[in-house]
Amino acid sequence: MANNILITGGSGMVGRRLTKKLIEEGHTVNWLSRTENLLYPVKQYRWNIEKNYIDENAFDKVDTIVHLAGAGIADKRWTASRKRLIRNSRIKSLELLTNTIIEKSLPIKNFISTSAIGIYGDRGDELLFEDSSPEKNWLAKVCKDWEAAVDPLTEWGLRTAIVRVGVVLSKQGGALPKLLGPIKFGVNPTLGSGKQYYSWIHLDDLVNIFTKIIEDPKIIGIYNAVAPNPVPYYTFASKLAETLNKKTLNPKVPKLLMRFGLGQMAGIVLDSAKVSSQKIMNKGYQFKFKTLNAALKDLLT
Repeated sequence: MANNILITGGSGMVGRRLTKKLIEEGHTVNWLSRTENLLYPVKQYRWNIEKNYIDENAFDKVDTIVHLAGAGIADKRWTASRKRLIRNSRIKSLELLTNTIIEKSLPIKNFISTSAIGIYGDRGDELLFEDSSPEKNWLAKVCKDWEAAVDPLTEWGLRTAIVRVGVVLSKQGGALPKLLGPIKFGVNPTLGSGKQYYSWIHLDDLVNIFTKIIEDPKIIGIYNAVAPNPVPYYTFASKLAETLNKKTLNPKVPKLLMRFGLGQMAGIVLDSAKVSSQKIMNKGYQFKFKTLNAALKDLLT
């Protein structure tokens, strides 16, 4: 059954690929955007979080909203103003959507929101599930509040789902190009101990998980979007070099140096989160890229 879908953050890496996939599946897709992006032939409506404004025409005939909007976690150093932007672009935007839907009694049926595995924090080799306790650091608190902002819609009667996204692998953006940069110059540093787990996911699988959740009305609640085989960072880094057939120097970058250079943001690469994808697989999702070897071979060769 075709859906009329409104996506926030549609011009981002995930949003662009998801839009393409959904249109191919026969769905109608519009975007809710801060600025018009003329490169993408979808209907775009304006919203302004700071001014508490949404063009209500955006909701015409819409039955499903996918909320992807949010400033990049790893794009810039976490100054006070950057942290405020990261938080507000996720939570304030979600609160604006929630208030509009409920106050206007809009006939939305499904609401799917993004979150992140950053909610789990630094947990060593503990296997983490959707009901594992959240960490208490700043990023985990943002994720917890981000997810809680969906609760009013659930209580109002919508089908809601939350997708906790891992480290997304894509040639178009995300972590991979940043990690590949030094390797191309023959340097492949070990960040911290190298033992911290990376719970990664190929962009195609992430988009397919969103599509499955959109199309299956029985899927509700929180789901980890990570591949079934998380790996320690040293394995991740060595597989990158191996796939590129590059011999590299492997200097160690101590945690203290990372934290001095990046501040709190260092946790993005130093924290260990070994996250399970069993819950979404129990709903029938079959991963296209189960192993890091398969994902990197697809992306890099």
